[in-house]
Amino acid sequence: MGNWWQGIFPYKDTGDDGFLGIAPVKSFPPDPNGLYDVGGNVWEWTNDLRYPQDQANPNPEMVIKGGSFLCAENYCAGYELDSHQFTPKDSGLNHLGFRCVKN
Repeated sequence: MGNWWQGIFPYKDTGDDGFLGIAPVKSFPPDPNGLYDVGGNVWEWTNDLRYPQDQANPNPEMVIKGGSFLCAENYCAGYELDSHQFTPKDSGLNHLGFRCVKN
């Protein structure tokens, strides 16, 4: 369960999951490992870098995972847990965040 785009992207999000845009943390039940919001809602920064093949642009990009509220079946498959994307280290995407974990 997660916060995804319902409807035909980008024309109308029906909000069937209860949210238009970003949902508050813990809006959905945890996964079997006890983690909340692993997929959907916002892309999550990781500690991984990707170095572009283009030597004219030597700046590495950050790997992001988990998909966001803008992922839809007809648009992207980023909400699949093994998916990942790349974004510049100084990205200002409104559907990008990070995860904090504590015992």
